[in-house]
Amino acid sequence: MNRICFALILCVLSVPAVAELDQATARMCEKIKTCSLAEIEKQDLPAEMAAMMTAMFDGMCVTWVKPFAQTLGDAGLEKKAEACIDSMVAQSCETLMQSEGDFTSPECEEFQQAADDAGVDLES
Repeated sequence: MNRICFALILCVLSVPAVAELDQATARMCEKIKTCSLAEIEKQDLPAEMAAMMTAMFDGMCVTWVKPFAQTLGDAGLEKKAEACIDSMVAQSCETLMQSEGDFTSPECEEFQQAADDAGVDLES
């Protein structure tokens, strides 16, 4: 009985952290979408193509980022992940695009180390 109560308490306490991580991932998705669409606009694509790309980015966040957030929450990495995400979102689109997916910050390096220590594969 005590184990069940302890597990329930842990679940209740982790809900706000997971919700905050969900909000952070939503900010990251919006940043990715904004930056990507700005690049697409530079290419002067037809409106239909831009609409298709917008839908693609929205779908990407739902199918990839949100489940990933749950995995991080399960591993107790919410705060470190949120700090990394916030450090990325704070960058300009130009900085993020120039990094070609290799952006790093002290917060992201700390998050990477914590994920490695927890056995969470961030590459898949």
